[in-house]
Amino acid sequence: MRRTKFAVLPIVLIVAVTCGGCGGNNDAQIQPTQAVLKLATTAPGGPIETIDVTVQLPTGVSYRDSTPSGVAVAANPLIAVNPNVPGRVHIAMITVAGFGVGEFFTMNCDIATGSTPSIADFLIVHFEATGSEGRVILNGLVPVISVEMR
Repeated sequence: MRRTKFAVLPIVLIVAVTCGGCGGNNDAQIQPTQAVLKLATTAPGGPIETIDVTVQLPTGVSYRDSTPSGVAVAANPLIAVNPNVPGRVHIAMITVAGFGVGEFFTMNCDIATGSTPSIADFLIVHFEATGSEGRVILNGLVPVISVEMR
């Protein structure tokens, strides 16, 4: 009985060593092809009637489409993508009814094959918000961007 145990042990060790990578490479990263950006405001302020924001996308990421979301679902956005400034998306939103603090815009982007942007590469480079029929600039608002890569 004792000899059987010792005879099986070398076979198990050989199989374990030679099959060390069996089952595929679990360390491989899947290349994301899309980025979903959520723009929001934090801190006291509101009601917000206009927002003017510019987002800088990283190299290899292109704007696809967008929509107002969250607290600003009823707003009318104007989106401008300037071909002379790659990766820059300008969003202007106006609503007479106003909206509060929170998520206000969702932007969908495509990630080119071979591009490896990080979440920190998506930047808000300009932000301004007004209230009270456009007369009061809401300086207390802080813009926030969250990015999910798929």
